[in-house]
Amino acid sequence: MGIVNVGINGFGRIGKCLFLQLINSESIDIKAININNLLAENFEDYINHDSIYGTKNFKVKIIENDFILINNKKIKLFSDKNPKNLKWKEEGVEYLFETTGVFLTTDKAKNHDVDYIIMSAPPKDIGITPLFCYGVNEEKYNPQ
Repeated sequence: MGIVNVGINGFGRIGKCLFLQLINSESIDIKAININNLLAENFEDYINHDSIYGTKNFKVKIIENDFILINNKKIKLFSDKNPKNLKWKEEGVEYLFETTGVFLTTDKAKNHDVDYIIMSAPPKDIGITPLFCYGVNEEKYNPQ
């Protein structure tokens, strides 16, 4: 399997922790992040100071319009609460981590411009949106 291109929608506790887990991965490339209320110039300070993960030393360079460079990875920064305005596919995102807790139904998730969404919380429309949990029922996953 090659590189998996991902996006992160939401950058609170869950989104930030996910970012810190993925940023050094050689098989996952973070292409875009949707962050409300965080300016690009504050991104470096935000990811380098965490009450759980402690102090890090990531260097962030702001490049172009709404792009940052971190660990030689170019990442688009969105800042929009409306998923219809987020052009995930244009940035190469194949899989989106939904960490806001807002888009937890199939209908709401469909508003994102992406093929696959991984929710960080159980869906609110159980029975419609399938729920898979590794070690519990992953064998039932049939690329949907």
